[in-house]
Amino acid sequence: MDPNGRFVICDIETNSKLLTLANVYAPNEDDPVFFQAAFGHLSSFHCEEIIIGGDFNLVLDKIFVKTLICLTYGEFSTRKPRGTPGTNG
Repeated sequence: MDPNGRFVICDIETNSKLLTLANVYAPNEDDPVFFQAAFGHLSSFHCEEIIIGGDFNLVLDKIFVKTLICLTYGEFSTRKPRGTPGTNG
């Protein structure tokens, strides 16, 4: 486990099969050191199959996301997306 609680990695056995499970909650900013540490730690596990999940906080196309937000909420909108704390969504 990461001392900051951002990833947990463990080996499990299910149906006579050994698996390595990893859950990642990456920082909101680009942090290569975090990913190097997480995947470096992952390399110390030796199961044949690895399942990785979690929130990687990655945006594959920043321009697309910014355009979508502007089209949805207006370029200078102060309205929060639905489901945001403090809204009725």
